[in-house]
Amino acid sequence: MEIVIITTLLVLAIILILIEIFVLPGITVGGIAGAILAVIGLYYTYLAFGISGLIISITVSILLFIVLFYICIKSKLFDKAALKKELNYKITDTHINSLHTGDILTTVSRLNPMGKVTDGSNFFEAKSECGFIEENKSVYVIRIERNTVIVNREKIK
Repeated sequence: MEIVIITTLLVLAIILILIEIFVLPGITVGGIAGAILAVIGLYYTYLAFGISGLIISITVSILLFIVLFYICIKSKLFDKAALKKELNYKITDTHINSLHTGDILTTVSRLNPMGKVTDGSNFFEAKSECGFIEENKSVYVIRIERNTVIVNREKIK
């Protein structure tokens, strides 16, 4: 009976860890539960069969994990469930090129020092050069750095 319990614990641990690796992003309940089950299974093995049983159990578990890992990779078993989308694009705001130094914009949110501004039809990420600015206030474009509009309450010549 002990062998059935130990085998069940270790196989469940391996399955949960494989699901964690191939399906669930980050460290989640699956990986933590798998690690806990593995520790419990190995501890129970040690109590029931001693150090020699523990060594055999660890060896068989590692070999089983490696074989199942290889099978999962080669068979693409989790491809349908796994997240494959890559974010490899750069955010560019084509409307920001229409702004010029001295243009008047209106704050949509408060700038403390970052916030949103609009020219009436487009919204831009903005940074206040002069500290806190309330929303719905007119500001002047000082310069543009990457995709951020640097603004001020007063027009700078």
